[in-house]
Amino acid sequence: MSTTSLVLNVDEELPEDALPESGETYLECHIDRFNRAIVPMALVQEVIIVRAKNIVPVPNMPSYMLGLVSSHSRIYWTVDLAQMLGLQPIQVNTHACSVAILRIEPMYLAIAATEIKGVIKLASESIESQLEPINSDSMPYLKGFMLNSETKLHLLDVEALLKFAR
Repeated sequence: MSTTSLVLNVDEELPEDALPESGETYLECHIDRFNRAIVPMALVQEVIIVRAKNIVPVPNMPSYMLGLVSSHSRIYWTVDLAQMLGLQPIQVNTHACSVAILRIEPMYLAIAATEIKGVIKLASESIESQLEPINSDSMPYLKGFMLNSETKLHLLDVEALLKFAR
């Protein structure tokens, strides 16, 4: 089980001019064609691109559980973020997928998304704490949202995702 092209390792420093000076940093990912989510960078271990053949399915698991992924001699449970949020599952059978490995000590979870867009910096006060869920299934996994250039970014509740995926 191997991965291809490491996209981002949070131990590496970003160039100083890569992000605005104020605000919190978030990882932005496309859940599907229409929905985007953000995760606090403090919870992101790394982002990788994984070929479909390198995701090892595990029998008798819920349909949102894609299987196991290996990175840097560690194995991570990998979930289909779109399916967890009640959306159309991503198509991992046909191509590679973007995977963000999240950690809240001592637990880790890899979430597969259609695309990992990159790191953005947002002012914490710009995030609305009221929920505007993607759908009724997504409600427990969201902490809020913000509008960024007319695009709604949903702030994921990583602790809730970890509890659900266990």
